[in-house]
Amino acid sequence: MKYLSVLIIASVFFAGCNKKDKSQEHCITSLKYECKINHFAPDLFTLNIYDKGGYVNKVIASDYVDKILFYGTSDKEKSYYIDGHVESSNDSLKLYFTAGYFRPELGRKQWTSKEVENFLLKDSVGLVHGKDTIFIRNCK
Repeated sequence: MKYLSVLIIASVFFAGCNKKDKSQEHCITSLKYECKINHFAPDLFTLNIYDKGGYVNKVIASDYVDKILFYGTSDKEKSYYIDGHVESSNDSLKLYFTAGYFRPELGRKQWTSKEVENFLLKDSVGLVHGKDTIFIRNCK
């Protein structure tokens, strides 16, 4: 009986270790921020996503997302991000979107590119397309 219980515990442990880590099948590889204040245009962002097997691309199934949610920001700040254009290739996606939140107008500070990246990627990102939301974390 003792050997049977050890065998059951060992099989549960090894079966759990062999499962794929679904969170690494799609993750954020980088975020690029371009300040366009001298061009009288909104700031441009490029979000690079690793998409193994094309899961995110299949769910979106078009070139646009309806909304981008940065879960590290407050609810008030989430309204500054505008829907984005998606380009896909092999195992990666590029999401281009604009935002006005980081502009140094109205007495706010001038953000550096690194500060913007750290601020936005504190937590996961949600891509909203129709009624679906895909949660994407940073690659480790």
